[in-house]
Formats: sequence, C-alpha cells, structure tokens
Amino acid sequence: MLSIIKSFSVPQKIASHILVNSIIILIFTILYWSIGTRENFTFNNQIDKELSLFTALYIAFSNQVTIGYSNIVPHSTLSRFISMLQFVFMLIYLCFGTII
Repeated sequence: MLSIIKSFSVPQKIASHILVNSIIILIFTILYWSIGTRENFTFNNQIDKELSLFTALYIAFSNQVTIGYSNIVPHSTLSRFISMLQFVFMLIYLCFGTII
C-alpha cells in the first residue's frame, strides 16, 4: 500500500500518516463487523439485522474522522466501549504520531 501512495508523489511523512490511519480503520472495521448485530447497534432503517462488512467500514471511518452521522449507533456496552477505544487510539495517534 505504501508503494501505491508513493506513486502519487506524496511526501513520506504524509504517506505514513495515511497508512497508520488506514490500519486503525481496518482493525476497527473487523471489530465492529465481528460484533455487528441488532443487540449491539441501533439502525435507523429497520431493514438491517446485522452489519455488513461495508457498513462496519462505514462506522469505523465515520468514527475515525469524527463525523458520526448517527444513523448507526452503538447500543450495547461492548460496542460503545469499542467506539470509545477507537477514539482514544485516534487521540493518542494525533498527539504522539505527529511527532514521529
């Protein structure tokens, strides 16, 4: 993935930030997808019964960039904890990752 980013002539420091953010998003996508049931999340549309992989990616991305559209909301203690954990990881990265 780093070679793809290098092909766009992106400076090394920015490329490493993009890579780290992508890895964090993918880790939390897998976590959300593994617990993605109606008991853990509240959906605004009543059609969904489970999170698809794409919807889990959508939640992880919107949490990562702190948009939070509120159309899919963590409902259980576990899903709220994972959402807060993602935010803490992002804060730690923003505080200390920019130094590297």
